[in-house]
Amino acid sequence: MASAILMEVRPRLHSCNVCIRTIPSPSDTSVHVRLTQNTIVVDDVVYNVGKLTFEPNTISKLHSHKNYINFNVHINNIENKKPRFKWFMKPPVLQGVPVTLECCCGWVFKKDLKFLRVLPLPSSGWNSTEAFCHGGKQLQTQFRSNDFLYSTHFFQVSCDIIDFPQDGKCPKCSESLGEKQKEFIKLWTSNLKIQGKNAPMEQVTAIIRDVTNNPLSPLVKILFESESGCFLCIFILDKELAVFKWNKNDKKLNLSEETVMKVEYTFHDSKVDKVLEWSNDPNVNIVLVSDYLLEFTKKILNESFLKLPPGFKFTENGPLAYLPYC
Repeated sequence: MASAILMEVRPRLHSCNVCIRTIPSPSDTSVHVRLTQNTIVVDDVVYNVGKLTFEPNTISKLHSHKNYINFNVHINNIENKKPRFKWFMKPPVLQGVPVTLECCCGWVFKKDLKFLRVLPLPSSGWNSTEAFCHGGKQLQTQFRSNDFLYSTHFFQVSCDIIDFPQDGKCPKCSESLGEKQKEFIKLWTSNLKIQGKNAPMEQVTAIIRDVTNNPLSPLVKILFESESGCFLCIFILDKELAVFKWNKNDKKLNLSEETVMKVEYTFHDSKVDKVLEWSNDPNVNIVLVSDYLLEFTKKILNESFLKLPPGFKFTENGPLAYLPYC
């Protein structure tokens, strides 16, 4: 019988990699697996794969081991209904949690900022005079000094809580940080980093999102370099991988679908040859991060690696892991 099923689906290639973890019966050491049009049958137990359709007689690369079975099978083309990346994403700022604003060059703009409201800004065509409360009264909008208001390419904070340079530029690298207006300061998200220990996953997601959506990067390679000189090499092999999962704790025999990014990664505590090679490669995106963020990223990659079945764990260049799709 099966204890878990994992499938990696690539619709453009009409291909599906399947791994079935097995628990042989005490009376019969063999496990019987067969495929129908849209089900996997393991020892007469039927698992539904939803919208997927297997092509008959296309199983290849079959590997049978003591506790799992790996194989590849062709699938008919399926429509990928997963949404593409949404540019309007919430920044890593939580209500009441201190954050630090830094220029991308590393210059610390402001430490320990706390906000009581974290709100999205309306679109440029929004007119507040046309908005009304449920009771029919006109909506009154008022900017508060402890507000963090964000949009697609900038965010706004009050003039009362930060000292903004007169020329609006970073004193270290001269990059434009934003512009000062009457009651608030508009800051560009492209040149400022928001550091907050309580929102590390959002920071990792933001870094990967920026890199994967950069049309000038033919290869999606990221080199994390920490303050203490440690390095994490991340090679994104598949930016949008459809994964179907089932395990023995699921009451229903239906495989659930999830979209992830598949990455290959290696950690180094010094400048080994691979780090030097990546550092000198113009196609590699080098990101300076805190020790905490690098350790956090390594931790979530290692946790994902440990959950993968043996046939999905390694390439010839290093271990594999899944990251949340962004």
